[in-house]
Amino acid sequence: MERFSLEDEHEAMKRPPNDAVLQPALRAHSPSQEQNQREAELRQEMAELQEDLAELRRDVKMKEQRLSEIEKELGITPFSKLAAKVAAIRETPAYQKTQTVMHNFGEKTSEAFRSVGHKTTEAFKTLNKKEEKEAQQQQQQQ
Repeated sequence: MERFSLEDEHEAMKRPPNDAVLQPALRAHSPSQEQNQREAELRQEMAELQEDLAELRRDVKMKEQRLSEIEKELGITPFSKLAAKVAAIRETPAYQKTQTVMHNFGEKTSEAFRSVGHKTTEAFKTLNKKEEKEAQQQQQQQ
């Protein structure tokens, strides 16, 4: 059994490390040529996509401007577009159903208020008659 002394360990630390031991560690910490190439390809593709998107935005903006010019020539205003959208909404089944429900609710509410109003009027008439009767009785007692 070989024994190593502190001197041997000290000498071992002074020697450069074995390349076979360092290679896996270096590979883990530094990107390989393949990784560098893949990253470069991705960056290139990203730049191309960004340029394509910028071009599409310019195209859309030009088409929107042209559409605005055509609408102006045809007399189509923002208000008329809004009116057309509102008319289209009014034709939907959901709007029709909502309108029917709200109409029925309005009728029932009006009827309830009329009923409350009628009952309140009748109560005031009864109270007024009662007060008149009491006033007449007081006058007769005097």
